[in-house]
Amino acid sequence: MTNKQFPKDFIFGTALASYQVEGGIYNNDWTHWENRDSSVCAEPCNEACKHYEYYKEDIELLVELGIKAFRFSIEWSRIEPEEGKYNQKEIDHYVDKANLLLEKNITPIVTFHHFTTPEWLINDGLWASEKVITAFVNYVDVMMKNLPKDITLFNTINEPGIFSMFGYLSKKKFPPGVQNEKVFVKASQNIIDAHKQSMKKIKEHNSNAKVGMTHALHEWDDNDTSLQKEYIKYHMEDKFLYASDEDDFIALQTYSIRRTNPNIFYRIASWIQIKIPFLRIYLYPRFRDVFSGRHEYEPEGIRTTKMGYEYRPQAILYNLHRIHNVFPDKEIFITENGIATDDDNERIEFVTDVLTDEDLEHEGINLLNRYKVVMTGSHPEYSSEKYMDALESYQMQGGRCFYLGSDGFYWISEYHPDNSNITEVRKGEAGTRAWTSNPGEYNNAFDGKYGGMWRARGRIPSKVCGLTFTSYGFDVSSYYKREEDSFKPECSWIFEGIGADEVIGDFGLVGGGAAGLELDRYDLEFGTPHNAYYLARSQDHSNMMLQVNEEIHFAVRGYYGGGHENPMVRADMIYYKTPNNGAMFAPGSLAWCGSLSHNNYNNNVSRIMENTLKGFLKDGPLP
Repeated sequence: MTNKQFPKDFIFGTALASYQVEGGIYNNDWTHWENRDSSVCAEPCNEACKHYEYYKEDIELLVELGIKAFRFSIEWSRIEPEEGKYNQKEIDHYVDKANLLLEKNITPIVTFHHFTTPEWLINDGLWASEKVITAFVNYVDVMMKNLPKDITLFNTINEPGIFSMFGYLSKKKFPPGVQNEKVFVKASQNIIDAHKQSMKKIKEHNSNAKVGMTHALHEWDDNDTSLQKEYIKYHMEDKFLYASDEDDFIALQTYSIRRTNPNIFYRIASWIQIKIPFLRIYLYPRFRDVFSGRHEYEPEGIRTTKMGYEYRPQAILYNLHRIHNVFPDKEIFITENGIATDDDNERIEFVTDVLTDEDLEHEGINLLNRYKVVMTGSHPEYSSEKYMDALESYQMQGGRCFYLGSDGFYWISEYHPDNSNITEVRKGEAGTRAWTSNPGEYNNAFDGKYGGMWRARGRIPSKVCGLTFTSYGFDVSSYYKREEDSFKPECSWIFEGIGADEVIGDFGLVGGGAAGLELDRYDLEFGTPHNAYYLARSQDHSNMMLQVNEEIHFAVRGYYGGGHENPMVRADMIYYKTPNNGAMFAPGSLAWCGSLSHNNYNNNVSRIMENTLKGFLKDGPLP
């Protein structure tokens, strides 16, 4: 496990929703929705797992597991089965449950609304009703009069964006199944107003209370500037997040990334409908029901969870930064995160992947040794000494690596000794750079060592990844052609399904090709291992692509030239083996990863990656 320690007062907990686990609830909107003939639900909750009956046994299990916090919801329809009539027996049930948690030193976190609303509000429109705000605040008031004062953490409403958009802008997801933007906007505002008023009511009863809403936030593609993305993101997430401006904390629930459909006809149709009010109110919700699906859009072949959404452990870090940027001074509670799976190995992988980038500096080789295969991102330009040591040691001990970028392991980067959120970079007298350290400022303050480029400290990047930074240019990208080594038996498996003369990667999101922006080359004099196989080489770069500054010793027009004239302007794809059955694959281009998704991942760049990854994952020696 990680050597980093969570603070002593860090709370590890678990969560549930009353209707989903208690059983025996047949008087709310969801039980009507699930049990109707035209239900979209595969299975109704009905008796669920009888947590209502076995809550004491379940709390004992929490104790055995070492759980220190338990977020549970109170079922409104149990407390108020008829409008204005409150059931003291049911109130006492939740009070007893809270007291037992306190007795067991487990922190109770109370949620007052987790998707379900009493059936007596159905005919009035549920959360679009004129009376729902008052009704909800009254229910919260009744509960606060009875709940122990030792409870200090409260969520008013769970995932307001989910149940409002799914219920009032869709017929196929949540009750009441309304497809009308006006009703949706009204319900949304009622939710926000109910939250703010009930928060005040909670604090009237308990001056020590901390109150918030739980927010279902997705990672979003920040490069997607489409109107449909901004519309969905605002109405499902942002407007509720901004409404938490007076909350004591932000409760984050995140699982995945949400992508919008890239189809040009879908985007044009969405744009027109969103721009024209009449179409946006009445037609756009129907259009989305037909074409958007539950999870908006998932690229073909993408890894998904059992719930059908994209496997995306990175979403939690994305949203922690997102929340902090909006509310830099608020506490953040991660009230839901994880993966829908019945495979515990996937759960371990999901959590480990979240920790990997942050912990590598601290754990080094011990962290990498958990994995059979390690991949870099597309631009690992800044690297610390511990990072370099770990990656080199991993390869020597039999680890298999993909270096999937260019300009990697270029600048020396040093972490602050007491705060790994701070790194130091000194850009010295050489290197491709946007700024230069002043004379006398080339040494790091954090460790006193010389800064600048790793090659200036005698540690050439090709000793780590087999390639060296050779060229850059902000121009169109190009493609690769196979070299002789790619046909050797030791390498041909990488190119299974790729023709001998096939052009590789003449497509992609970065400049239209797989070889571009920044390029690395095979160079034995600069440290490329002599056992490296030279698999492919990029072709036809323009004169906008130039050789790197540190290798231009005499700046005379025409002496070095651009892509049409200079043989150093190229991306080289290599593969080599390291001791103990280790290996390295490197395509030598920053643009490489941008070509993976072309044609829904059905392309020769993805094929090469798939072949290599499958080969690296196999036990035993490589061919």
